[in-house]
Amino acid sequence: YPSVNDRYIRVAKNNLQVSDVQMKLQVATTVSAVLNLYWDLVAFDDAVRIKEEALKTAQDLYEGNQKQAAIGALPAIEVTRAAAEVSASKEDLLFAQTNVDQQEIVLKNALSRNAMENAWLDDVHIIPLDRIVLPRTEETRPVQDLINEALASRLEIARNKLDVDSKQILVHGDRNGLLPTL
Repeated sequence: YPSVNDRYIRVAKNNLQVSDVQMKLQVATTVSAVLNLYWDLVAFDDAVRIKEEALKTAQDLYEGNQKQAAIGALPAIEVTRAAAEVSASKEDLLFAQTNVDQQEIVLKNALSRNAMENAWLDDVHIIPLDRIVLPRTEETRPVQDLINEALASRLEIARNKLDVDSKQILVHGDRNGLLPTL
């Protein structure tokens, strides 16, 4: 170790690096949270689209059943069942649309510091432009490579290493203070 007398300067430099790492960690956490909220909105938006298609299919079936029942090719109970399916599809669509609206509010709150004070945000709608696409093939890498990459990229580990280094510097200085003086 360099001079014991400059230990507090070295600890302060480490603390500065810890602050930088902590800031990077906070930014990464915030960006990750907002991305998760956005992809939840994309998923809810896809669910609305699916429910709309299901409702259209149910309505087509209902109309077809009405025509067939009118000419006597289908019992009237089938029209009632199809009407119940249309009603259930409308309810499912309403729930899906409510999920999108709620997720949009959550995302607006995450993106805006004081969303409650900005009434104009109520009129703004977030329209996701992305779609969830499953890759045709997945890249497979050796597990050990993935573990090494994860350990090298973790900001918490870097922060903790700096903390340990600072504590070792302080311990060395404290030990030196315990030595007899001449």
